[in-house]
Amino acid sequence: MRLLFLCKRYSTGKDSLADRYGRLFHLPAGLARQGWDVTVQSLSYRLQSAPGSGQLSPGFRWQDFPVSLGGIHAYRRALRQYWGSPPGLVWSGSDALHVVIGNRVARKLGVPHVVDLYDDYESFGLTQLPGLRRAFRAACVRADGLTVVSTTLMETLTSLHGRGIRQWHIPNGVSIGALPFDRTGLLERLGLPRDARLIGMVGALDPSRGVADLFNAFAKLAPAIPELH
Repeated sequence: MRLLFLCKRYSTGKDSLADRYGRLFHLPAGLARQGWDVTVQSLSYRLQSAPGSGQLSPGFRWQDFPVSLGGIHAYRRALRQYWGSPPGLVWSGSDALHVVIGNRVARKLGVPHVVDLYDDYESFGLTQLPGLRRAFRAACVRADGLTVVSTTLMETLTSLHGRGIRQWHIPNGVSIGALPFDRTGLLERLGLPRDARLIGMVGALDPSRGVADLFNAFAKLAPAIPELH
């Protein structure tokens, strides 16, 4: 099966290509290891983007294009090569723009389109562009299926688009290089006492993520629990 995977290059502050990071890299890489012929076409929203395009492994290649006049022209030219020899599947994700692009490319080629949702893309600032939210929702409805990071997001999509939409739950994973750590040694390196009780959060420390609730809860608990950090 030939797969065209469309996404942005940088996600959650990481370079998916250079860092070999996240689902934008590991989903297509995993399919290539299963014997698929996979091409990733990514757009880099950063003015300065590290090199790295090319053949990454057997059956797995990555083409990266900067968001510039020349880069967009090269991106469209790379897509046009599929007009005469379409892939078996278009898979798109990373933000609303790429989902819309994936929908249009798949319809042009007459092949199935799958949307990957690792977050609620409607909450991204990019979706404030006029008409993009409506086009994104239409692309999700027209898609042949959605791969979704969480069951909570799956429920949200069902409430928006109805139960007829096909969804597969593909949660994020942990790198096989991640090993258990020594709690006592870690506390010492952080300058914390051994009896410390820690509360925290994973992800962006941003108001939109509810971090204020964490700070408010800590402020209320700390006076009664001296070992809390």
